[in-house]
Amino acid sequence: MNLPFRQPLSQTAIRVGCLGLAIGLMGCGEGATSPGQSAGDTATSPSATAVGSPKTTLASTAFDPAAYSIAAIAAELERMMLRDCPTFREEQINDTVYLLCAGTNDQPLRVEMGYPDGPVSRYWFHDDGQFYAYEDYFDGNFTRKVLVDDDKTIVSTNSQGEWEAVEDAEEWQYTIDMVTMAITTVRSELGLERGEVSSSQTKQDSADTLPVGMVKLARTGGDFNHRWATLIVPQASTAVSAEGGAMRWYDLHLATMVALTADQFCGNPSARGAYFHYEADGGSVYMGQYFIPCNTAKDLMADFSQDRQISVEMEEGGMDLGTVYQFVSALPDAVMPQFRRQVVEVLTPECSDGRCPGDRI
Repeated sequence: MNLPFRQPLSQTAIRVGCLGLAIGLMGCGEGATSPGQSAGDTATSPSATAVGSPKTTLASTAFDPAAYSIAAIAAELERMMLRDCPTFREEQINDTVYLLCAGTNDQPLRVEMGYPDGPVSRYWFHDDGQFYAYEDYFDGNFTRKVLVDDDKTIVSTNSQGEWEAVEDAEEWQYTIDMVTMAITTVRSELGLERGEVSSSQTKQDSADTLPVGMVKLARTGGDFNHRWATLIVPQASTAVSAEGGAMRWYDLHLATMVALTADQFCGNPSARGAYFHYEADGGSVYMGQYFIPCNTAKDLMADFSQDRQISVEMEEGGMDLGTVYQFVSALPDAVMPQFRRQVVEVLTPECSDGRCPGDRI
């Protein structure tokens, strides 16, 4: 359902354009700044563009047009530009500049990619890491798409002061998927999926770091809502004590999968969770497949203190990504009953591809 607006925006439909084919995700006919330039540098001032604010409302009660007027959007983007970036990386690789600004919990705040003197795509996120808007800049002009938090409404504006709101659940989800691809691309190009930068990790060469095993990541294959991984551990028996107490290797391995899901695989707004194949005895015994939803992983990370550093060797598609250092709960004896109730009894293994827990590989 389209709302009345000043002029049509049909030429700014949200589809990956010709430049997207060149560098991954940017569209044709976008506006341009250099990466890092303020959102207001090329935008018309809020007071000048307020005439483009909507005069009617959508049927959905979740959508408040006043909160998405041209002036309100411009003001919110200016606020977002002034936020601190506890994690900031910017690097030119070949002809493309990649930028990531992330918060204290490694959640994205601003992601950019583009050419040094040409088109730029910029992705904006709320303070909690949820997606807010994306902008495309080209030749002094820009288009903006803002997603309303109702899973269907898209608000579009541009440098000519035009405003449009559309209810389109399919397009809304398409945009989320496109943004997920953008974050994945930027993080990968900057090496941030290798455990090099993470607020929940401290890379230490210490005897206190407990090696757990190997994590092999599968390539996304077009599914940007889930990660697929295989955890391979050396223990032939995972039921024995890991460090002399009540915590078994099995418990530590589950804690590792939960922590990796929360910290490594659920940073994108559309991420839903991770599937783990779990293999013991160096990959000789299949322990089952586990699905760990993002919300479950994050809740468990909040419920249990993260005071034990472990390490895993990680690779993706056969490429060595190095050692990833991750904090998990030390799981002292006093918390083991709670851990087994909340984790072991909830995250249970399943058969997959004709293999079941206990099968030899």
